[in-house]
Amino acid sequence: MRKQLIHGTLEWGINKTVEKKLDISEFDGGYKNDTEGRPAINPRGLLKLVFFGYSKGLLSSRRLEALSHENIIARALCGADHGTIAAFVSGHSEKIKKIFVEVLMVCDETGLIGKEMFAIDGCRRMRERNGPGRLTN
Repeated sequence: MRKQLIHGTLEWGINKTVEKKLDISEFDGGYKNDTEGRPAINPRGLLKLVFFGYSKGLLSSRRLEALSHENIIARALCGADHGTIAAFVSGHSEKIKKIFVEVLMVCDETGLIGKEMFAIDGCRRMRERNGPGRLTN
């Protein structure tokens, strides 16, 4: 599956950044369930899926789940069900925002983003609704 992540693409940058450049140890405590139930999905994989999905404009956990099942690149990053995704995003939204900024900075340093627009707080939707140049809160 990792062969699907082509060197120099955004998804390759997301994968490399989350794997090699981010300290995500603050997520580890909630994802160790070695004694019972189904094994937890690695938070690194969930972060990769969330960032990749957000880069495609997919914000709901159900759409991210569908992406992880239907898109080979998303599968290479992480496959997960919507309940797991929703719990992860809602339970760690502030941490994810902080890490998302770090991912964007690394991707920018490596020339992987075009700098047209990135929003982590819903501003993009407002711009689309209100028309160009009419951004409101």
